[in-house]
Amino acid sequence: MKRNISLLNSTIDFLKKDVSLSLTLGYVVLISLGILFNSLYYSYFGIDILAYCDLTDHLITPIREPSVLIFFIANLGFFYLISLFDGWLKSTKPVLYQKLMLGINDESTAYLIFKELSFVITLLVYVYMGTKIICQMEIERLEKPGATHVDMIVRGKNESLDTSRHILIGKTGSYLIVKADTSRKKAIIYPMESIHSIRYISAQP
Repeated sequence: MKRNISLLNSTIDFLKKDVSLSLTLGYVVLISLGILFNSLYYSYFGIDILAYCDLTDHLITPIREPSVLIFFIANLGFFYLISLFDGWLKSTKPVLYQKLMLGINDESTAYLIFKELSFVITLLVYVYMGTKIICQMEIERLEKPGATHVDMIVRGKNESLDTSRHILIGKTGSYLIVKADTSRKKAIIYPMESIHSIRYISAQP
């Protein structure tokens, strides 16, 4: 049983003993989720968001979009429970376990590596698919009347954006990203320093 869940158990035990490493890993996970979400979300509008974001923008994305982080934690917990169940079944019902394993030697190093890699790859695939679904939901929300609109004046261009046709797609620390109306994918990217004034409207007038 211990060998079957060695990767998960040893990782969790190690992180419990090293708080600084746990914080670092959490930091890396948040940034990775932020990069994944932002890349998928903004690619719909033809934007290479990595050119407009820094690490802080990616770091706060899972906090701003908590469904991404919740989905990741839920999947991690789900796979951990599967691993625990696998160990429990092997120790309490070895005959049934061997039948389900089709006679494969589950103690071999090759099998354990394959099993652990399979868990990791499957988890990553689930996280990718889930994040993509969440992004699609956010994009669909932009097509609804309740999407956030912006009224702003861009410095030096004498240009006032009509709040009824400009929808807030997102923003980073240095840029505001909008689109003209619900029928077009094309986004407009404004540097925050060029914006003279801005007003957010939570619903379409």
